[in-house]
Amino acid sequence: MAFFLVCMSSLLLILFSSYVYQALLQGGTRRRLPPGPVPLPVIGNLLHVASRLLHRSLSLLAERYGPLMTVRLGTALVIVASSPAAAREVLRTHNAAITGRNAPDAWNGMDHAANSVFILPPHRRWRALRRIAAEHLLSPRRLDGLRPAMRAAVLNMRCRVVSESESTTSPVEFRRVVFNAMADFM
Repeated sequence: MAFFLVCMSSLLLILFSSYVYQALLQGGTRRRLPPGPVPLPVIGNLLHVASRLLHRSLSLLAERYGPLMTVRLGTALVIVASSPAAAREVLRTHNAAITGRNAPDAWNGMDHAANSVFILPPHRRWRALRRIAAEHLLSPRRLDGLRPAMRAAVLNMRCRVVSESESTTSPVEFRRVVFNAMADFM
């Protein structure tokens, strides 16, 4: 019984301290964020959006808090733009902050992130790599050279679908067939 009381009091202490941390210490950052429902400790606003249809829950919250609102989903802070005008404004003014991508640790191992079009921020090096990729990898001449391989992969996929449909009475798992065709093409 004493162990149970210690566990419950520890849980309450953790919940209370996280609530105080959110309310007092992050109060300065909260003032700069758009309005939104008050988050609960640990779970945030998951109870506000915990319905089967997320878009309807967010629509109801947008009616109350406006087209731009702050929602905390667990520990993640999410800014929701629920109208086209608000989304357009956010994407115009804060596009660089939104599109910043973190490189996975595996890409940082041998400095692959420094040469990746997917990870680099859109600056001079990124533009140069994108231009090289467009000229050499995605040029019409290069894509025309791949046309026979793409045609063979599609015909092979068609043959697999026909053979699987004739051999079994169960439905064909098209996802698996398409995956095999893409793997063959690669």
